Amino acid sequence: MMLFSYFNKLRWHITVYKYFLGKEKSYQSQEVPLRDKIWLWQNGFNSFSKRQDGVTRSNSHLYLDTLRYKKYHRRYNGLFHKAIDNKALLPFLLPENLIPEDYCIFKNGKFIGSNVEIEGPAEGYLKKKMALKPFIYKPVYSSLGIGIIELNQENFNRVLGFAKAKNRTFIISEKVQNQAYSAKFFNGSTNTIRFHLMRDPATHKLFIYDTIHKIGTQKSTPVDNWSKGGCYFHIDKESGKIGSGLLKTDDNKIKVITHHPDTGIQITGIQIPGWKHKVNNLLNELNKHIWLRYTGIDAVLTEQGFKILELNSLPDLDGLQAKKPIFSDPQAAAFFENAGVYPKQKRESVKFFSFFG
Repeated sequence: MMLFSYFNKLRWHITVYKYFLGKEKSYQSQEVPLRDKIWLWQNGFNSFSKRQDGVTRSNSHLYLDTLRYKKYHRRYNGLFHKAIDNKALLPFLLPENLIPEDYCIFKNGKFIGSNVEIEGPAEGYLKKKMALKPFIYKPVYSSLGIGIIELNQENFNRVLGFAKAKNRTFIISEKVQNQAYSAKFFNGSTNTIRFHLMRDPATHKLFIYDTIHKIGTQKSTPVDNWSKGGCYFHIDKESGKIGSGLLKTDDNKIKVITHHPDTGIQITGIQIPGWKHKVNNLLNELNKHIWLRYTGIDAVLTEQGFKILELNSLPDLDGLQAKKPIFSDPQAAAFFENAGVYPKQKRESVKFFSFFG
């Protein structure tokens, strides 16, 4: 039993460190001196933590580090963390008005379910629908925009054949259309809004810690993910006004922007229409689902309200603390402390090579 526990803990630590090293690799830069990098690594941070979030030796106790964030992943949503990350379960977890229409699930190339009634072969149903509106294919377990394809009549059979050959579970759903304001920025991607939500342990109500507008670029099309070359802009969570944005350049530097890098359209300062009313409606709906304690929601703002494309049980921490460190916010600090993750002055600092401390 002790040997099993040892290897299970070793396996989990290897997973955590692979996650950490992957983050460091994606943000490596000569802007951060090696001496500072070593200090950051020893304390569970990566280069981005200093470059964008502003972590220093004197203020690091206010920040949640990348290593512990991943290490305690299972505590944030308890046994529901796997269900949250399973995109096939979205129609079963959330009410119909919050998810896309024609949400069809396939496994090993065979149709196994949908949120609409389908008579006859699902492939024929979808091909008819594709003549009327765009559709998206995505694997159930994917992140960072990997494997997402915009479907059409020409590539449908090829994509479906690929899914059958790989014995994968995947989803085909309508491509939700954003409001006109967003399409003006760049129309080659969905341009989703990411909500970073936590449930206050005192009030048991969800609150927004941070929210950003992800905007695609010519480099990232058809997705808007930062990792694929997209950019993102902070949104004032109270007013819905878009603030400054960030773009990672080809030489791996972080550039502050106010306009779209391809279209030249100004984004900073734009007011998102109907923000307060539609955000309140979203939170009211999600508050009914008490099992949802911590998530990053990718949503599209339609004329009718928000449509949720996916939930994430471990939303990206990088850049989240650029405006405000986690432990400087009373509500966010209360959430993580309730999960057993404390500011570092209450616990020993994370040591990069300490597996079993």
